[in-house]
Amino acid sequence: MKCEKLALGLDIGTTSISAAVVNIETGENVQAVTKENRSALAGKPFEKKQDASWILDETAKLAEELSSAYSLAAIGVTGQMHGILYVDEMGHPVSPLYTWQDERAGQEIRPGVSYCQEIFEITGEHIQSGYGWATHYYQMKNGLVPFKATSLCTVIDALAMRLTGKNKPILHPSNAASLGLYDAKRGCFKKDALAQIGVNEKMIPAIASDEKPLGRYRGLPVSYAIGDNQAGVYGSLVNEEESVLVNFGTGSQVSMVTEKYTKIPGLETRPYIGEKYLLSGAALCGGKAYAMAEKFFRTYALALGLEDAQQYSLMQRLAEEVYSSGHFLDVNTAFCGTRLDPSLRGSIQGIGEDNFTPGHMILGVLRGMAEELFSMYETMPRQGRSMLAASGNGIRKNPVLQRVLKDRFQMPLLLPGHQEEAAFGAALYAAVVSGVASFSDAKACIAYAEM
Repeated sequence: MKCEKLALGLDIGTTSISAAVVNIETGENVQAVTKENRSALAGKPFEKKQDASWILDETAKLAEELSSAYSLAAIGVTGQMHGILYVDEMGHPVSPLYTWQDERAGQEIRPGVSYCQEIFEITGEHIQSGYGWATHYYQMKNGLVPFKATSLCTVIDALAMRLTGKNKPILHPSNAASLGLYDAKRGCFKKDALAQIGVNEKMIPAIASDEKPLGRYRGLPVSYAIGDNQAGVYGSLVNEEESVLVNFGTGSQVSMVTEKYTKIPGLETRPYIGEKYLLSGAALCGGKAYAMAEKFFRTYALALGLEDAQQYSLMQRLAEEVYSSGHFLDVNTAFCGTRLDPSLRGSIQGIGEDNFTPGHMILGVLRGMAEELFSMYETMPRQGRSMLAASGNGIRKNPVLQRVLKDRFQMPLLLPGHQEEAAFGAALYAAVVSGVASFSDAKACIAYAEM
């Protein structure tokens, strides 16, 4: 197939690796590919590591296959944020990927004090476990930084480096901010704080100062890697000023674009694209809460001697049957804690004779998932926001969750017609920064189906 305006978006997720080939002239998602991310590595219970070399090899193969199959005009890169890997002087990985779910910095460095808390004691800066600089602090304190490491970066920066032949990471502000200890208003790392905790300045990666391509792959312009939160927003919102985006994957997020830097307790103000910011609230459990409920029912089915089969379709039917009963269970789905307090756990309240059923519990989990995001949305500047867009397979495949979100947010729910929203957004972003399409042309590629 030949077309002068095809863009490729690559997305390295926590559980999958995806790609989208987008026709920038028509908005057609010409091809979408999703592969399981099978890179998980064994470790201590609090560690969440992945094989960085395996991820990069598999994603590079995908780039090679699709750039050979199509006449592309640009390539975009996105994926999981916060986590880090170490690279050597040639830009090659010399460590696993320590993902955003890694909890090593939440462990105690001394009785009653975690590594993150010690960083606060030293610098006065809050940072959460799983964020790159907190992970690096743990590595430094325990002598675990690889000898050959000359810098650190996210896994998607490492992919962009590999595709373009660069040997030093240059991070888009969206990725730089995801490591923590970053001044979003000034657009730079807080180097004084990093120095206070002993970070060698040579280890600090550079930050991109423009929205231009990072380099070229087979002659094709490749954009800087952008965070999957930003890419998902870019690829899901036609009208950024009037819309809110909710996303459910392994975690979940509620996000809105703003032109002004605003600091709100409990939310992150992240760099977006250009001069804009992204207000984002994240739940650690998100879609995982529903997966935990499915595991509960699957375990019971196995105990009955039934086959090992997914329970999602039955769960949706049971939840739908009790939706209009009005006898709800109040389920707090902070099963994995929160960003501010990872030690928190969920709860179930309001149990009575009329709602102590599997259907009510399933619906309660879905309502709890929506409530986590809505409570964050209530703290945002909501004036003029009239549309709720949704992305992620956790919503796309769950009509009951769609209904719950519409009812809780009291807005029409718009679902992008394309799948793999982050990869789609990365493709649009690459097309714009490469001069293949204008911003308005890229946004015109987004089409919705109202739910």
